[in-house]
Amino acid sequence: IMDRIRSRGTLRVGFDPGNLPFSFINSQGSLVGLDVELAVRLARGLDVRPEFVLIDWERLPEMLDAGEIDVMPGMWYRPNWFGRVHFSEPYMEATVGFAVRDERRHDFASVADLRESEGLVIGVPLDAEQLGASLERYLGNASYETRVIEFWQPFFEGEHPDIDAFLVPVEHASGWSLLHPEYTAVVPQPDPVRLSIAFGVASDSVDLAETIDEWIIVARDTGTIDAAYGRWVLGQGAEKRQRRWSVAEDVLGWQWGR
Repeated sequence: IMDRIRSRGTLRVGFDPGNLPFSFINSQGSLVGLDVELAVRLARGLDVRPEFVLIDWERLPEMLDAGEIDVMPGMWYRPNWFGRVHFSEPYMEATVGFAVRDERRHDFASVADLRESEGLVIGVPLDAEQLGASLERYLGNASYETRVIEFWQPFFEGEHPDIDAFLVPVEHASGWSLLHPEYTAVVPQPDPVRLSIAFGVASDSVDLAETIDEWIIVARDTGTIDAAYGRWVLGQGAEKRQRRWSVAEDVLGWQWGR
């Protein structure tokens, strides 16, 4: 596949335009985000141009196998992809939490309280199995029901009032809560669940995956990945007169020397 990419002169990168803050359309109509920036840098590292292609999550393995796209950034390591997608080395670690209506944030802040709850309806993206371990970690043997939603945008737009919370990486949930401030992202304490994020390629694209692994090592060592995470997730790097909202401080509660 590397020969095909070089011959074509482009790296076909899958994107989802509603995947805040990893890939989205900004107010100027441009495709931006953490994964977009990293994909552009990856393509430059391969000495080709990035070509962004709109994806259908349900068809993603087929799109990779057919060469409609060469690579898909922002993929979670999860059982439903095993054997169908080849993963690169992880380039970041997300934190799994809940998107909830703001007035219910305290109901989901404690693992101990969640494990004593009854009758909760929890939304999950794509299928219940992929985040099953996270549900078990947070809810234990509590009585709850899961509802599958293809993606989280309808939840934030109020289309599922029967769902109490949506289980999702808080980096995503926090981005959407900026557009829908009636919702917030909550990380149950203690010991939040972590989720590895990687590039996905076709199941037989071992040469491309190995090349991406090498690029990730260099990008990590040079600070490229940390800088992109800082810009798009932590809100760092812009001139400001007052503290900006960030996932790290306002959701995860991290403090930066104060």
